Amino acid sequence: MTRAGHSLLLAALVLSACREPSPVQPSSPDFATAAKPQPVSDPTANFSFPLADGALALRSDHLAAYTVGSNSVYANGVCGVTGKIFATTAASNSGDSTLQTDLASAADRKCAAWPRKLSADFGADGIETGTLRINTREIQNTGYAITVGQSVRRKLVVGNSARCGTVVFGEAATGGLAGDSVMVTRVSASEWHVQSQVGATRALCLNTGQVYQMAVDFTITASRTLP
Repeated sequence: MTRAGHSLLLAALVLSACREPSPVQPSSPDFATAAKPQPVSDPTANFSFPLADGALALRSDHLAAYTVGSNSVYANGVCGVTGKIFATTAASNSGDSTLQTDLASAADRKCAAWPRKLSADFGADGIETGTLRINTREIQNTGYAITVGQSVRRKLVVGNSARCGTVVFGEAATGGLAGDSVMVTRVSASEWHVQSQVGATRALCLNTGQVYQMAVDFTITASRTLP
């Protein structure tokens, strides 16, 4: 290399060394892994009915596959059962707790026992067995909660009855007729015991206007604790 070429190379190296380094660009935040607020959702619910139900008018199917201890359990998502407490603003926020066994969109409807059934004993008028639906009114929502250990009277509605259409335990807007409200006791932050009041077991058959003596007893267990 000539002396002139050597000088040019040396000058280029000096200029390169004197340049300021390029600024490091800050990395973009990882939005994919950033914590996201969880959406509000209603808890699901399981319903347990005592197997010793000779004195009760609302009875389970007694299937061994769904027996836990001394109870017959209708668990949400198992064999087509859907149970929920409308305790948040995700849906109605009504506070009602519902059980249905024949919802077309329910999961696990391919089990041999689907749809699971309940029985209602109408005394001298016989026993009806079918896909009865249960709605215990206003046990928990964002504006109201039964405190643990407290018992309150609530309306209970049993629907989808071939005989009655709807059986109502509590006031009904049909000519002043009424049944007896049930007693709901909050056992824990996630459990409610529903039973007839002592000496008050009247239930109104809406289709006929007839009143039956129908004792009930079951437990609702939410999928998570509630305030």
